[in-house]
Amino acid sequence: MKGLLVGVALVAALGQMAFATPSLNLVSGASNVTVPGSAGTVSYSNLNFNGWNIDVVFGASNSPGLSGVHGGFGIDITSLTATCQGGTCSADPLDIYLSDTGFTQVVAAGGFSTDYSSTQSGGSTTQWAWDDTTNTLFGEGTLIGKVGPFTGTNHGTASGGGPAGPAAYSLTIEDIFNAAGGAASFSTDGDIYSVPEPGAIVLFGTALVFCASKLRRRKQA
Repeated sequence: MKGLLVGVALVAALGQMAFATPSLNLVSGASNVTVPGSAGTVSYSNLNFNGWNIDVVFGASNSPGLSGVHGGFGIDITSLTATCQGGTCSADPLDIYLSDTGFTQVVAAGGFSTDYSSTQSGGSTTQWAWDDTTNTLFGEGTLIGKVGPFTGTNHGTASGGGPAGPAAYSLTIEDIFNAAGGAASFSTDGDIYSVPEPGAIVLFGTALVFCASKLRRRKQA
């Protein structure tokens, strides 16, 4: 019975999706705001952020869970809509950062990916992504990749970063919006993701087999 409980605890520890607290940081000119989230999500809106109309920014994280974006784990700006009607925002780009700490999955060198999609009118947008083994919020330790700059409707991916884990590390996305001296509107989404190393998957499978074996023996006794 004791062995069974240990096995169940191991599976629970491996499979649990324990959310940390993702945060947003928005910067444009002298305007700067940091927004903490809770229970794995964070959101922000502002009709006049240095001239930018930020309709919505919604971010999600599954740190350090084993399932999330693209079947792996990571952080995700699932929805972002921003508009510049001219004025101060024409000269001052909008930088939006999403970050979370506490990831512990082992990822080999080059094992992270970043994905970015954009539909826009006017201006350009670029996404940068990092992992940081100092486990610092908004840390830019190792570049995973750059996607863009985009104009019009585009989608792209990049891979890199790592190695990271099992010591805790952070992930950070930066989306940059440049109105290029005029009016512009942007609707984007982007993420950082990876999947557990094969060894972690094997360990998880072994724990499941262990528990199944224990349960079968109990039924036969």
